[in-house]
Amino acid sequence: MDIETIEYKGKEIPISISIKTENKLKIFIIDHNQLLVDEDIAIKELWNKFFEFIILNCNKKVIFVQNLGSFDGFCDYKALSKRFKPEEVICLIYSQNKFIQITIEIKKLKIVLKDFYRTFQISLNYFFNILSLQGKFSV
Repeated sequence: MDIETIEYKGKEIPISISIKTENKLKIFIIDHNQLLVDEDIAIKELWNKFFEFIILNCNKKVIFVQNLGSFDGFCDYKALSKRFKPEEVICLIYSQNKFIQITIEIKKLKIVLKDFYRTFQISLNYFFNILSLQGKFSV
């Protein structure tokens, strides 16, 4: 999973979220028209579409996140804390205030977001080369 952001009205906001499951690549893009009308609703809808997708389509329920330890982790945590109850979101944070793992437990479902680099300690490109998969479409 990866998040792309832009600076909008003086703050960083997510504009796309991409995820590759066993069967498909899915990219969620913020509704530009809704963003112009109501930024908060546009961001909430982007995250809601993403969360619904992972709840329905991620069989393993472990998602490796590019840059979870830094910026993306803060973005993920903010969205999760708005969507789920505090007791449903559990964080494991490194001593340097970096996310290692974020777990969402809702009813009988458990989804774990793990920092890719802290888990594998290799670049994404190298990882994709090992698996003979296409990684980034461009540098």
